[in-house]
Amino acid sequence: MKTNGVSKKPLRKNESLRERVEQDLADLHNNRELVRSFFCAESVAYAKD
Repeated sequence: MKTNGVSKKPLRKNESLRERVEQDLADLHNNRELVRSFFCAESVAYAKD
């Protein structure tokens, strides 16, 4: 979210921050491989199971 989401793209005129965040989270939810990759780091591998 920080590198590609709301923080890197300014809101357009009349665009809702809430709607933008919800859409970014929905896009992330639909990308299972990306979410799985978050847990490959050794420091968080315990949460993988």
